[in-house]
Amino acid sequence: MSDIDVTALAASLAETAAHLDEHIQQRARQIAGPLIRAAVEDAQAAQAEQVRQQAAFDRRLDDCRNELLRQLAARDMSIGRMEADAVEVKKAIRAVEALHVWTNEDGKQFVFADDLWAALADVSYVAHIATSGTKEN
Repeated sequence: MSDIDVTALAASLAETAAHLDEHIQQRARQIAGPLIRAAVEDAQAAQAEQVRQQAAFDRRLDDCRNELLRQLAARDMSIGRMEADAVEVKKAIRAVEALHVWTNEDGKQFVFADDLWAALADVSYVAHIATSGTKEN
């Protein structure tokens, strides 16, 4: 049997192991590098798509909000017009109630059309209706 220098053998094995480890690390970087870059690119593309979708959602949300605000404003204007019309109609009713009512010989009551038109002439709601149609006597 020959004498084997165990210390030299151990040192040689340690050096070989270090070279193998370095080679494995280098090969892992060569293989993993493109995979990591592809994964990063995929993640960036997914993130960009999410940002695009969020922006589209935000635009739709803004459009819906603006439409609701427009409808609310239109409703408020409509309610305001209806309230103003109600005031005018009440004025018209009071004006008609104040007219002198005449009675025929047969007991039927009536008012003169000219009196009625004169009483309603100051009420803008009725005046608007009167000007949109024709006055018949």
